[in-house]
Amino acid sequence: AYTEKDASHLMEQVFQAVGYLHEKGIAHRDLKPENLMSIGSGADEVVKLADFVRRISYVLRIYSLFPLR
Repeated sequence: AYTEKDASHLMEQVFQAVGYLHEKGIAHRDLKPENLMSIGSGADEVVKLADFVRRISYVLRIYSLFPLR
């Protein structure tokens, strides 16, 4: 069974990943359950963000026009 503790662990990883992207000046812009990839289970579960390759190329194009400060 998927517990509240499991969900908390998952969300902590999502927030860390989003924080990392924001530190690099990248916005995912399409966060939804379909864009989360889960590997493993329980305490060994690792969550990865997906579907932002197009976003990164878009952000890089915008960045070249308007550098982030």
